[in-house]
Amino acid sequence: YRVLTDITELKTAEQALMKSKSELNLVNERYRMVLDQSNYVVFDLDIVSNVVTYSSNYEKNFGMAPKSKNFPASFVDDGMVHPDDIKRFLSFFEKIKDDTPDRDEEIRIRSKNGGYSWYNICVSTILGENGNIVRAIGRMADITKQRSESARILTKNQIDKNTGLMNIQTAFDYIKTLTENDN
Repeated sequence: YRVLTDITELKTAEQALMKSKSELNLVNERYRMVLDQSNYVVFDLDIVSNVVTYSSNYEKNFGMAPKSKNFPASFVDDGMVHPDDIKRFLSFFEKIKDDTPDRDEEIRIRSKNGGYSWYNICVSTILGENGNIVRAIGRMADITKQRSESARILTKNQIDKNTGLMNIQTAFDYIKTLTENDN
């Protein structure tokens, strides 16, 4: 006895699956290349398990391998966040669990040279089937140069060029805040 079975649909589905897998690999490779070419540290935080994964730029920017479990507490425990910014950093990630879909914050994070640099952290959330937030995808961008330039421009605009002292408007505003705080 012989049995002849038509497997055309099975082979067609198999070929479609292989094509989809190949296209997915190509998309992943492009995504990886873009991440490697940028200066951003991209992260994916699983809200339920508090496990985070980072792009390869993490080690380039911070000089060490990341810890992935117990985020954001592990990030703070490693001394990555400036002591003055810890409350704001932890609060930022707690608020992500709220219904606010997109958030950003500026935090000082320890760089590979041991000093702290200013980073803008921007996060978008992903909802699960039940409508709860299950993931947070974000990026950390070093904004130290921009903040330094802004401070330089602000200082330049507050100082009289001829005397090197505060200009009249800056002095007036400063005196006003001092007198308001005394009352």
